[in-house]
Formats: sequence, C-alpha cells, structure tokens
Amino acid sequence: MTARLSLCLLMILLPAARLTAAPDPALPAIAPGDQVIKLFNGRDLTGMYTWLRETQYEDPKHVFTVHDG
Repeated sequence: MTARLSLCLLMILLPAARLTAAPDPALPAIAPGDQVIKLFNGRDLTGMYTWLRETQYEDPKHVFTVHDG
C-alpha cells in the first residue's frame, strides 16, 4: 500500500516540477517600480520566449507568431 501511494504521489508531483521554468540567470532582474514594463514591443517576439507542454522552449509549429509587425 505504501509503495502504491508513493508511486501515485510521484506521478502527480513529477510533471508539476517539470513545468516550472527557472528564470534565466544571465538576464538582469527587473525591480518593481512605478514605471510600466512593456511586455511586447509591437513588432516581433524579441525578448520573449515560448513554453509549450510538448516541446518546452522549442516552437516547431510556430504557435507564437507576429503578423504585419
């Protein structure tokens, strides 16, 4: 019974741990303040990254795109 319970917990917690992406330590942290932080520059996806369940950081199907700037 204990082995079955442990296996069930592992099956629940392991995928959840994999989905949390750690921030890139090479990028500087943004301090909170009164200024507006622009998340999208209106032209392209520069400065953004994708996260898909199946391919993680890769976007081979181009799910995230920008058209006409």
